[in-house]
Amino acid sequence: MLSLSAKTPEELKEYEDMELCPDSKQGQWYTKSVNWAAQEGIIPAGENFRPKDDITRMETVELVYSMHKAHPEVVPLTPVRDPLTFPDTAGLSSEQKEALDACTSGNVIDGTGSGAFDPSGLLQRDQASRIICDMLELETWEDSRIPEKPKPQFVAPTTGYKNGATYVEFDPQFFNGKIALANGRLDSAASYSSILSGQNAYIAVNGAMFNHLNGANTTYGSFVSNGKVLRIMRPDTAGVKREAAFVIDSNGKASIQWMNINQKIDRVDSGTKAIESVGLNTTVGNNDGSRMVYTSEFASKVSGKVAYAFAVDSSNTITKVYTSASDVPVPKGGYVLFTRMARDPWPDRFFTLAKAGDKLKRTFEYVGSTVQDVQTLISCGPTVLKKGAIFTNYASEGNYDDHVLGSGTHMLLGVKADGKAVIAYASGSQQSMGNIMKSLGCTSAINVDGGASTYLSCNGKTFITPGRNLTNMLVFTKK
Repeated sequence: MLSLSAKTPEELKEYEDMELCPDSKQGQWYTKSVNWAAQEGIIPAGENFRPKDDITRMETVELVYSMHKAHPEVVPLTPVRDPLTFPDTAGLSSEQKEALDACTSGNVIDGTGSGAFDPSGLLQRDQASRIICDMLELETWEDSRIPEKPKPQFVAPTTGYKNGATYVEFDPQFFNGKIALANGRLDSAASYSSILSGQNAYIAVNGAMFNHLNGANTTYGSFVSNGKVLRIMRPDTAGVKREAAFVIDSNGKASIQWMNINQKIDRVDSGTKAIESVGLNTTVGNNDGSRMVYTSEFASKVSGKVAYAFAVDSSNTITKVYTSASDVPVPKGGYVLFTRMARDPWPDRFFTLAKAGDKLKRTFEYVGSTVQDVQTLISCGPTVLKKGAIFTNYASEGNYDDHVLGSGTHMLLGVKADGKAVIAYASGSQQSMGNIMKSLGCTSAINVDGGASTYLSCNGKTFITPGRNLTNMLVFTKK
């Protein structure tokens, strides 16, 4: 926002090929602005920018004041009152106090409702809006309003048969997508009619692959449903392979992304380092030192022994701390964070210093994805069409058996250049599936479960039903 107050988007393009901060690589949506700020001296060049961190109230004041010194014609900070004093700013440096005095006298920021300034508090969106308007000396005018954007009219899905494939094409902006789990649990199985019961599905398709042998029902793939992350599949030992995933963002646009999901958990105001690459709802062996979260969608308890565990409620507050415990129960609506094996004392400080009442903060980063505001996600594979080209390097994504790569019935999820989605099924090789999805106008497409698991319906019409129970389905309801 600061960069766009001084430069046009076209002018900012000259900063896109720089890397003035080590953690702000080229090609990110914020890269040009970070490089501009570093070159202007608004932020220190050569230091980490921490693009994914929250920003505090004091950091905001320092940025505004640095912008004022670099571009007083844009951010004048015209004094309109005496600087404000606060009872909680005694620990600020002289430079920080100078910045705070300038911003409070310029009426850019006030204290909290309690009279304090709260320098380490996080900046809220409404506070940021007020600061931006005041620092640029923008004034409101009578009868000003943002014109309402016309609500798009519902467009019914298109169904048909082409080049050997039965397909449904639809615009996701008119639908809410979610993952329907058999019996409401991961790794459980039920008939497709049972899974769809009460879902009010307009469009429904079978989901990710699972091991149906010997009643295991272990599902493979990551899931996000209604913005809630339900499962993170753990990357292979090399940690470099990325899952192929069908994604819908908050604007109702579909895409195929190749990503890993990084769950980060922080103990708020603890002073200890956050832990990253935390798993979610996958099995952890007794000799596995991974950090893992279990929710009630996966298990009612953490079976076996744990070195450390937290029971956490729906407000992310630790309600109980466990050490060297067994069969830790998973609270409904909350979760358990645990590790089965103790590590070195320093990394384990995250667990050993925790106590009931501490607040946790969970964040998810979709590493490798161009979309971060994920509302619906289902990962599977292999990829059959990638950025307009037929994809055949299946081994690069995993070890698929002949049932997946062979000439059986395959279910496919694809995306067109305009963000519309295509669901199709056909029989043949995976390479032929790529050709089919390209002929249907898709630019990218992935394979999901098929064979005896194949199911597809749209607006009350069922095209194909499965020959076995399913563990999960992708369901779309009309908004």
